[in-house]
Amino acid sequence: MDCKALPSVDIVHDMDVFPWPISEDSVEEIYATHYLEHSGNIIACLEEIYRIAKNGCLINIRVPHYASDNFNTDLTHKVAFGYRSFNYFAVNESSEYNFYSDIKFEILERKLKFMGPNVRFNPFKIIGLEFLVNKIPRLYERFFVYLLTAQEIIFKLKVVK
Repeated sequence: MDCKALPSVDIVHDMDVFPWPISEDSVEEIYATHYLEHSGNIIACLEEIYRIAKNGCLINIRVPHYASDNFNTDLTHKVAFGYRSFNYFAVNESSEYNFYSDIKFEILERKLKFMGPNVRFNPFKIIGLEFLVNKIPRLYERFFVYLLTAQEIIFKLKVVK
């Protein structure tokens, strides 16, 4: 689904217009690749993803990291994401701010990436920097994020209903 009739698009729809033309509890897996950062209402968008998802639906998300030059360059980006962005909706993370919505996800995986998906040579991975940063993400985002900026974050979530 996209707002433009691109070759791989099955449903042309402005995703900031709710509800989406997809039945409730009908989707088993969702890929949100570089979309969520464009959302004009991220909470409503996540609630819509939750509405169309079956219980146990896997949600694969790829977004630019908030410190990325790609996030800051694109004027259509509206929402910034960090390592802990989905903690507010996670059943397996503690958060005092889980009152934004009743939607619930289990965070299965999240990774900070220093190179985009189409880059074949990733020196940050080869020298172990991506591995290290993903072991200490809070420390990295708190003290070092603007010294060596991650480009993307990948999340894998599971819908809990």
